[in-house]
Amino acid sequence: MKSLHISFLFISLTSFHLHAKSLQVTQAMQNLSPTHPRLFLNQKGEADLKAKIARNPSLQPLADRIVETAAEFLTLPPVERELEGRRLLDVSRTALSRITHLSMAYRLTGEEKYARRAIQEMTAAAGFSDWNPSHFLDTAEMTAALGLGYDWCYSAMSPEERDLIAHAILEKGLRSSLPDPETGEHPGYTKSHHNWNQVCNGGLAVGALAVAERDPALAMMIIDRAVKYLPEVIKTYAPDGAYVEGPMYWTYGTTFNVMFLDAVETALGTDFGLGSMPGFLESADFMQHITGPSGLYFNFADCSEKASLQPALFWMARRWEQPSLLWSQWQFLQATGSTQRSRFMPFLLIWAPEETQKEKPSLTHWHGDGSMPVAFHRSHWGADATYVAIKGGSPKLNHAHMDVGSFVLEMNGVRWAYDLGKVNYHHVEREGIQLWNSAQDAERWKIFRLGSFSHNIFTVNGQQQRVEGEAPILSSTPAPEHKTVVDLSELYLGQLDEALRSIRLIDPNHVLLEDRVKTPAKPTRIRWGMVTRAKVERLNPQVVSLKQNGQMLLARIEGLAHAEWQVQNISKPIHDWEPENPGASMLIFEADLPEDSESVWQVHFQEAR
Repeated sequence: MKSLHISFLFISLTSFHLHAKSLQVTQAMQNLSPTHPRLFLNQKGEADLKAKIARNPSLQPLADRIVETAAEFLTLPPVERELEGRRLLDVSRTALSRITHLSMAYRLTGEEKYARRAIQEMTAAAGFSDWNPSHFLDTAEMTAALGLGYDWCYSAMSPEERDLIAHAILEKGLRSSLPDPETGEHPGYTKSHHNWNQVCNGGLAVGALAVAERDPALAMMIIDRAVKYLPEVIKTYAPDGAYVEGPMYWTYGTTFNVMFLDAVETALGTDFGLGSMPGFLESADFMQHITGPSGLYFNFADCSEKASLQPALFWMARRWEQPSLLWSQWQFLQATGSTQRSRFMPFLLIWAPEETQKEKPSLTHWHGDGSMPVAFHRSHWGADATYVAIKGGSPKLNHAHMDVGSFVLEMNGVRWAYDLGKVNYHHVEREGIQLWNSAQDAERWKIFRLGSFSHNIFTVNGQQQRVEGEAPILSSTPAPEHKTVVDLSELYLGQLDEALRSIRLIDPNHVLLEDRVKTPAKPTRIRWGMVTRAKVERLNPQVVSLKQNGQMLLARIEGLAHAEWQVQNISKPIHDWEPENPGASMLIFEADLPEDSESVWQVHFQEAR
């Protein structure tokens, strides 16, 4: 068999235009090690990792937990091909979690029982009829799972097992993503502007690099395509790092993006400059600030509220040489490291810096422009800090809600203004609802959690926001002003002539939200809303007290003489397939505004003393 070096020199790239990046890929592929393991953690890397864990007391409990989790997997039956609706995704994620933990346990302990169980998992998945390429995220995650397991457990496999697993990676993973034979077009998910690009290219690349010697031309195509098209999504991080799809999909897309970068760096010696694109590393700041003092995200778009450990942040902090980016992560790891469950957790061990430097962030304000601009203000970096966050953007973006201008608020460790979060996609789709149609009159916006009437915004004459509207942040200033202004005018085109919203952290006990609108020559009725889980008591028509977790906050309306606070119970959904919202209420006031006029109102949030 000819060496990999000779093979890669004579690869034919008939389906690719020979451009600069392709030449870079061609040259880089010649550096691929002919031995395994070659991805993320070669033999030297394994020795370095063990030494790092021994030096770093913050990492040893996590290493122990990974081995303990792998031990729990030893007695479980392997995955089976069971679809949930149109998705195999949960099965692929289960396989990825098991294989990464079992393979890492094998690398850490040298005990072959972990490798044998990982091989059993891979053999089961290799026997599936397919990896559900119609929903390609499923295929991408399964390809990554078997690619990592094949590489890390290579020495424990028999030749027959290697053949079986490599064949599955090639046929069920890589070749299921080939260009259209008639048009030569690559699948849309490989060049999209959202997380599918990152997950699909990242997952396929892990598989391609793991079995590259089996089909060098195919491996070359997979890596070349990823290098060509990943910039389409990475450029959406520019200019400052604000991630369009919110923090949950940052975790998903960015983690697979980092997996790709680390895979090619460790296997080929280069990331082709992708990790240095504007905004990418800066998105670590976005994730640092989007987590409130309570440990809850500003969970706009399709996102759950509870924050989690972020292995990709460890890679970014090390790459950027910014230890303060891990301030919250080290605290979180210390508090929950023994209970965390994530298919990405073994990567945290690899990407963690050599030494624990618990450096507190210096900035209490951050804002990012771009397609989904956001801003954050906090009084300090303690658990009892006051924290406010606000967003602009557009409902037309991937996974977005009708929530432009929405905000969250925390004071004294309590979140007072909430976002209800995402819905279960399968539960909605099985009702026949077209969840992914985002046209103005689409069914998507009739789902309570996704439409305008469940978010911390105002609506006009009972209408939704305008899907095609875009809201920039006009200004965002740090302390002492601590103020952000968002131009919402396009979201209310045809409803209002102008709409501006500002939020200001006046002091740790006082936050001011102000709306300024110009009305057209027709009747205009506004409805202002905010989701809360506090117990609300009306002290007078324009002042309410909110009580939660032993704390009390006052909310006061100013500028609208006839506006009165109302409370709407939203704990029960309209449809039985929609999620419940336990303990949630909507704090509301309504007002009729004069025609052809400018109106300004404020809501003051102040700690009750």
